[in-house]
Amino acid sequence: MADKMDLFRIRRNLSDAGMSEAEISECIKLIEQKQYTVLDKLITKHRLSLLDRVHKYNYCIDCLDYFTHTMKRS
Repeated sequence: MADKMDLFRIRRNLSDAGMSEAEISECIKLIEQKQYTVLDKLITKHRLSLLDRVHKYNYCIDCLDYFTHTMKRS
């Protein structure tokens, strides 16, 4: 089992990654139960969610870039 300092670092890392307290608690529980396959699936799900948001925001930025480009041309 991870010691207190490890758990603090794990919580901090997952929090910095944008996980909710419920998701973090679930990850800690899975670590304590050594269910690393399930943990990996949970982390991958969160990662894909973040990546989806990145793509959506990138699309918005592309739209604004296109808009400003066309405004400068006219």
